[in-house]
Amino acid sequence: MRELEEETGIKGKIRSLIGVYPQPSSNYISVLTIGYRIDCPAGSIPRAGDDALKAEFRKIDDISQIPFISHRRMLEKELVASK
Repeated sequence: MRELEEETGIKGKIRSLIGVYPQPSSNYISVLTIGYRIDCPAGSIPRAGDDALKAEFRKIDDISQIPFISHRRMLEKELVASK
């Protein structure tokens, strides 16, 4: 939750674990992504931290625009589970 606040300025609460996803990396051999379903306060507006150009909520149709495969898989799994 510390990372969420640092990267977006949003204080959220963990609802559940979505999953743990390894992804090969040319820089680090492998990267492990841990995904959580988060509840954010109503009216939360993300703001970019010091290491990002921008932070924003996106429509669910924009999943294909997410650059990291592990992040897309995580969101796709969550979408299927929530139907």
